[in-house]
Amino acid sequence: MVSIKILLAAYAWQGGTSTFCAKTLRRMGHKVMIVSPPRGVEDWLRQRKIPPHLTWFIPMKNWLKKVIWKEYNRRLIDSARTFKPDIYFTINESFTFPETIALIKREINCPTICWVADFPFDSRRFSCLPVSLEYFTHIFVGEPLWIPLIRRIAKPAMIEVLHGAVDPTVFKSVNVPEEIRKKYASPVAFVGDGYGALAEGLYRGRILEDVVNLGLKVWGPAWDEYYQYMPKLRKACQGEVTTFEQTNIINQVSKIVLNIPNPQCLTAMQQRTFEIAASDGFQLADKRSEIDALLGKNIIIQFANRTQLREMVRYYLDNPEERQILSSKARQIVLSAHTYEHRMGTMLEYISQKA
Repeated sequence: MVSIKILLAAYAWQGGTSTFCAKTLRRMGHKVMIVSPPRGVEDWLRQRKIPPHLTWFIPMKNWLKKVIWKEYNRRLIDSARTFKPDIYFTINESFTFPETIALIKREINCPTICWVADFPFDSRRFSCLPVSLEYFTHIFVGEPLWIPLIRRIAKPAMIEVLHGAVDPTVFKSVNVPEEIRKKYASPVAFVGDGYGALAEGLYRGRILEDVVNLGLKVWGPAWDEYYQYMPKLRKACQGEVTTFEQTNIINQVSKIVLNIPNPQCLTAMQQRTFEIAASDGFQLADKRSEIDALLGKNIIIQFANRTQLREMVRYYLDNPEERQILSSKARQIVLSAHTYEHRMGTMLEYISQKA
């Protein structure tokens, strides 16, 4: 494939999708310029040596957010004019204004791409994305059920399903020293965000609390908000995991890894499905129809309710040979068809077809 220039408006999410996409596109021989926003108001203030206590005053904090967004969009436009990309690519909203995308589309005259990884009409997550959608030439969507709503307001765009993926240079089978194994190993593990007392986290928490007494360890931020409703979770929570290397080890050394997608995904899976498999971990997944459609029936064992989950955990803890057979099959399938190289190749092929 001919090398092209891609301007990536980075999406500041701890799951690392923007980073994985950029690394993969560079490995494929393309030139990628990343324009990254500050991680938050406090980060922006720290960079400029401004006292962070200014954010204690909520109207000031809201005003600063607008300042940061405007500054970031100016940088993005300047970068587009200097770099002159063949493709503009963003994941979700990525702090961009609709007028910024419209300007890049008009002035640079290049395809404008959005990979929609979260429900685009979620008011908690997005301010501008529903307006911005009409300025993209190509929209890729993680959840098929979102497409009809997106199509109503982004009619000119080509819209296709593009599921999550894994970077196999990060999530892989590794030799784990015994002292590290002891720290992270458990009969049952879950790695993920508690979402800080939001309904999405309560959904996960209700499922997790039913298997606490089966040896569960929960790794991730913001779970302490739920102790008042789910006190059993307290003894399972281990604190935040800060690196992908840690997550990779947990996936590998745990007997069972629970895969509970955000409930905004009604049929689709998130990238942890592929990451657990690539780490050679055995997973039990909250039931989503796209898992079987994409990976094959009964490759990933799925539970439909909490009672079934408890039964499955007990069964697979007692049957390590079955766990190993299934995890090996899942790993082979994922590495053969569901890496970021596969996804970026698919995305660029769609774009070249329409061009």
